[in-house]
Amino acid sequence: MRILFVCSTEFQILNALNIKVHLFPDSQADIVLQRAEYSGIAARLRPLGLFDNICCARPYLMDLHEYKLAMRETGHCDTSIGGAILNSLVNMWRKIAGGILGPKYHLNNLLDDYKAIRDTHYDMVLMQSGNAIVRNFYADMHGKTEMAILDEGIGSYCDNTICHKDTKADAAYLYDPDIAVYNNDDIAFVRIPKLSSEDKAFVSILNKVFDYLPKSNIHKNELIFFDQGGELMPSYLQNPNWLVRLLLANSIRKHLENHESYITQVKTFKKIAADQTVYIKYHPRTPEGMLKEYDATKFKAIEPRKIPWELYAINNNVTGCNLLTISSSSICLYPMTVGGDNKCIVLYKCVGHDMPEKYRKMMDNIAEKYKDYFVIGNDLDEVCSECQQKSTYSKGYSV
Repeated sequence: MRILFVCSTEFQILNALNIKVHLFPDSQADIVLQRAEYSGIAARLRPLGLFDNICCARPYLMDLHEYKLAMRETGHCDTSIGGAILNSLVNMWRKIAGGILGPKYHLNNLLDDYKAIRDTHYDMVLMQSGNAIVRNFYADMHGKTEMAILDEGIGSYCDNTICHKDTKADAAYLYDPDIAVYNNDDIAFVRIPKLSSEDKAFVSILNKVFDYLPKSNIHKNELIFFDQGGELMPSYLQNPNWLVRLLLANSIRKHLENHESYITQVKTFKKIAADQTVYIKYHPRTPEGMLKEYDATKFKAIEPRKIPWELYAINNNVTGCNLLTISSSSICLYPMTVGGDNKCIVLYKCVGHDMPEKYRKMMDNIAEKYKDYFVIGNDLDEVCSECQQKSTYSKGYSV
């Protein structure tokens, strides 16, 4: 059997390793890393010999639009204006040529070392995302091989497709298939093994891949907040004229949603923390500029920021803590990925976050099955009261 993993996030890389080591130790496998910034991970994976071929995304060519954004925001750009114009032309040509030559042409432009796997037949491909790499792999391989969902967070428990509404998966590799809102569908479910600090050999592999040196930190009866990434409204969109509002209506709407969501998260976390010293786990791709929104003397950052929370948790002693988030996958799935006696509290109802129906159903499924360890907060003041008395932490409290 030969398998291809296509990973779009750090969590999916961790899950690909978990599946390969524990479920398919003797199968041949290749792996694709969807971000150019994962080149370091790719380099550390190669000596381990777990995958025959490792392909990493090429750096994105900065076009004229992004050049102008960078100059407006920072006054500096590593790419010259001439280079940005050339990149725009190259990107335009590749888009046109790809429409004629097909997905393999796109993948050859998007990935380093793609030629090594270009003509390989796979018995199964595991992936799930909406990015161009996943879409092109699906276009190239669907109908020829089994298409399986690779757990990428809460979305994998709500959506039974690979990359868009017409790409239903044949199988789903999840930490707890019972939680999936589509668990009655005609899909083969496979349970990913739970992560454990006792699995020393596998933990060692993960530490090497993510370049993590454990420090045996102890978190006991503490508040730990989980950032979900985000950004403030870019300066060039803060006071747009009528023409900008017309031409960039969708962009303005998306940036405004991100802006309001992030401000809500910051205010909510600060209210719950009050005058306590707490911890915060930043999202791996939270911009550096956003970190200043929290007082570093009160919100102590869990480092390093770039590793998955699950890896940190199985390397350190985290017990009796309140883990709080608006709706971060790391916390929503924590009872099934790692477990333990920590209380996971999601706050989307407290802040009026508009959660789609299938996501609400998935949250309810988690709360029902893991009721001792997972709580959907309904009232922010009640959550504040409980968390500001964290020394009276009780496994079974309800907020």
